[in-house]
This record gives sequence, structure tokens and C-alpha cells, in this order.
Amino acid sequence: MGVNSTSQNMQANEPQFWVCTHCATYLQSGSEECDNCGQSLDVSVLEATYQYSRYVVYYGHQYRKYYEGLRGQENKARPSLAFIGDAFAWLGMAVLSGIVGGVSYDVLKTVFIRMRDQARKNAKYDHGCQQLAEMTESEFEEFFSNIYDAHTGFANIPNEVRADILEEITADAVSEDPIIAHQIGKLVLREDPKPRHKKRALELYRMALDKKLAMRKPKANVLTKFWAGIDKS
Repeated sequence: MGVNSTSQNMQANEPQFWVCTHCATYLQSGSEECDNCGQSLDVSVLEATYQYSRYVVYYGHQYRKYYEGLRGQENKARPSLAFIGDAFAWLGMAVLSGIVGGVSYDVLKTVFIRMRDQARKNAKYDHGCQQLAEMTESEFEEFFSNIYDAHTGFANIPNEVRADILEEITADAVSEDPIIAHQIGKLVLREDPKPRHKKRALELYRMALDKKLAMRKPKANVLTKFWAGIDKS
């Protein structure tokens, strides 16, 4: 396993636009309240939930679909995928409000439809809007299942695909930690690496992976409050 030099796709990023967690309206980044319902925005909650949602969408949905299409193949190409877009990060946040916060699936479907309608009108916001605009309800069901599996530790994913995803996460995690990346580089680039050097390199890879997998997850008591105004919008 090498060090991935293009992990900037999953390093901390600022969203190009926000979404109101009360009525699911797309908003300009930096808004203090919703233009549609007047609800004040909790920026800290939005930012924290966005980063986690981006993680589960990127690895649990994008990379899963990519590697499921390569099952059984040898010498797989391992590209650094460009993130699908903020429209999907916010849709992922909606899914997490159901998985973690207990929001009903019927409400989530309404949120999905509302976000999809807005994506059709606001392609300027984000390149992911075009893909979301064409998403069917059956594709949303697949998306929901993928996010659930990623949030719960990738346990329900076929072993081959799971291994491929974890390798991507590990490579990105190492690239995002310059100290570990430097230590691994010194070990694997030795002219005559000994078993102890290989063992230490594997330990460092595992340390980076564990750190990435332990990223802070959104809390149920926060997500359960989402979409309270969706039926009124």
C-alpha cells in the first residue's frame, strides 16, 4: 500500500452552499438564517455534520459503487475520485438524521424530493446538483442503504469491496498525517527492509486507519431535531 498524494478530495473542505435543517432549503454559504422559513442556522452543527456526511458519502457510496463494478478483477485501477458534490453531502446528512436521529423514512423521502427539486433549479450551486436532479426514488433507496452500511462500519459490504474501500481510507489517512507518512516512507524505502520494519509500517498504517474511522459522528439529540418544518414548506 502506497501513500496517496491526492487525498485533498477528502481533507476538510468548506461547503459551497448550505441547507436549512428545518425546511431543507438550499442557502448561500454564510447565511445566518433561512430565506424560506426564517429559522436561524446553527453553523457549528452544519459544519460538523457536513464533514462526517462527506466522509460516508465519499467512501460508502462513491468508492463502493466504483469497486462493486470491479469485483473479481485483478490489478484494479485505484484512482483518487473527485468528490461527487455538496448536494450529496447534504442528502447524506438527511439520511444520517434518519439512521442516527430516528427521523422517519417518509420524512426523509420528502426531504429528498425537496432537495432534488432544488437541485434542478440551482445547478449553479454545485456540480453534484445535476446528478441529484436526475436521481430516482429507487436510487435514493440504494443511497440510503450505502450510507447506513458506511456509518455502521462497512460490515454489510462484500469482503472484497470492503477491503478495497478500507485501503482507500488508509491511503488517504496516511496522506493527511505528514508525521505518519514520513515515518512510513522511511521504512518502506529502505534498501533492505527487515521484518521489523515491515511490521512497524503496518502498525502505522493501522494507526492512521483507526484514527480516520474514529472521526466524530453526529449526535442523535442533534439530528432528531432536523426537518421539523418540512411538512409546512
